[in-house]
Amino acid sequence: MYKKLLSFLLAVSLVCTALFTVSAVTTPDFLKEMPVPRYMQFSTEKNKSLDLLSVTVAVEQDFIYFLSLEDTLSTYGVDGDFYIQFDWSIDDCAWSYDKSWNNPDADNTLTYKLSSELIQSFDIFDLTVEADKQRFAQGIRLENGKDAFYYPEHTLTIRARYLFADSSKDEPLSSEWSDSFSVNDDYYNKNSRSINVIDFGLPTIVDNIRLKKATDFSDARITFDWFFDGEIENVAFNLYAINGQSLILQEQICVGQDGTWVDIESDSDNNPYICGLKTIDVSDDLLQNGNYFKYRMRYSYPGDLGSKIMSFHSAWSDSIVYDNGKVTLVNETDDEAALEDETLTEATENPAEKSNLISPIVYVILIFVLLCFLFGILTGISETRRERREAMEKAGIVKTKKKK
Repeated sequence: MYKKLLSFLLAVSLVCTALFTVSAVTTPDFLKEMPVPRYMQFSTEKNKSLDLLSVTVAVEQDFIYFLSLEDTLSTYGVDGDFYIQFDWSIDDCAWSYDKSWNNPDADNTLTYKLSSELIQSFDIFDLTVEADKQRFAQGIRLENGKDAFYYPEHTLTIRARYLFADSSKDEPLSSEWSDSFSVNDDYYNKNSRSINVIDFGLPTIVDNIRLKKATDFSDARITFDWFFDGEIENVAFNLYAINGQSLILQEQICVGQDGTWVDIESDSDNNPYICGLKTIDVSDDLLQNGNYFKYRMRYSYPGDLGSKIMSFHSAWSDSIVYDNGKVTLVNETDDEAALEDETLTEATENPAEKSNLISPIVYVILIFVLLCFLFGILTGISETRRERREAMEKAGIVKTKKKK
């Protein structure tokens, strides 16, 4: 009887664990309805037929944040990789896509794994490669002794979509295909781009600050999430499209109550668009003047005479203020009096939990402990009954049944 009861409890626990696991994991919005690629710029030169073609794309910030995390399971309940996939049509013929492309590792596709950068470039073709020559043979002709795609007589159209390969599933998720982008438009410079910096006053967004206290092996650390507004994204992409240059992520530190703001170097100098999770080490250098310092960031551009773009910058982000072991996020105007916006408590080193998930492992452990408790009770009851029966047999109160 007890074995049957224990088996029943075990079965119930497994079902509950499965239900808890499903309920605890919530698919993030950007995977429920994946956005489509919105910006594309092709590496063409007017009146030249080229044997190389690449495309520059602005990647979704939600994807960038996801890829910046070391542990996506605790934050989103999923783990995997993002890809971008390009489809092509020559002279308005049918698209090249077929169902085999749903596998990111399929052959004869233009599929690339995304990194955690806003602006990324990918090859469409290299006509020195035999596979690319076969894909785009319809538009190729021999020029100056080498194969080149001949834009004056052939039209090349590109579309793209995102894929997410969940490590726990066989089939990837995919967005819809983007609008069609004509490479010929870039070739003939029909879509001229300009930079409008009139509304470029929006600040970089700093949010979700956490403080990790110092240990015997490491300094205290401040971690936070940072993003940029859509206006900054537009300016960044158009700037890259015009002259191949990037905005500069300017970071500053002010040490001490009466200190002045000074520029600092960081890993972002080489990759200014890797937004997401960021860390500030609270080193002794930052605590040398009253155990107080401030940090802020913004985007700027020094200007370029060749492309006739004047210098400009965004507004500063809210300041992160460290004051005697406490962290606050403040909004400052013209570097003067700060208005306290949010007081933050100590947190763990884990990334921001956007979905407020409770790990399914916790439920498994709780159920296991409960089972062990019930099993102990049942075992104790069984042992007690056995000892009582033996005592009664010895006293002659009951007789032992003899086997026939």
